[in-house]
Amino acid sequence: MTLNPFKKRPAKKVAMTSKEYREQEYNKKSEAWHQEQLIYWLDKRGIYYELSLSGIFLPNTAKKGSQAFRIQATANAKVMMKMKKQGLNKGISDLKVYLKNIELNIELKSMSGKASPEQLKVQKIINKTSYAKYEIVKGYLNAIELVEKYL
Repeated sequence: MTLNPFKKRPAKKVAMTSKEYREQEYNKKSEAWHQEQLIYWLDKRGIYYELSLSGIFLPNTAKKGSQAFRIQATANAKVMMKMKKQGLNKGISDLKVYLKNIELNIELKSMSGKASPEQLKVQKIINKTSYAKYEIVKGYLNAIELVEKYL
């Protein structure tokens, strides 16, 4: 019997290490989860921060298409319109972290998230200043590393 080198063989299942599993799970987490972890870390260390209003999603628990959903969607649109009139801009970071010598603007992304064109534009504007920094970071562990760099 001769072996055919071009014949596909079933892939061998390789056991995943616990480290690989944890990394895989970490990479699946949402941006909101990463932000919650970063907020917890900042709070534990007594580091002052502010949440940007651009990252706020006005949740809706009603069934989509229902009258309650339409009323809530209209209310959310009115709130957003009012906030825009009062200065809310696209592209501002999720968090402002105030450290000793710098205002650190952190745009936190999930591991698969990407920055919007507006965020890249604001990043260029802020990074031209001498007192603030705007960083786009994937994952809360990278955000913690960034904050520690400026402590």
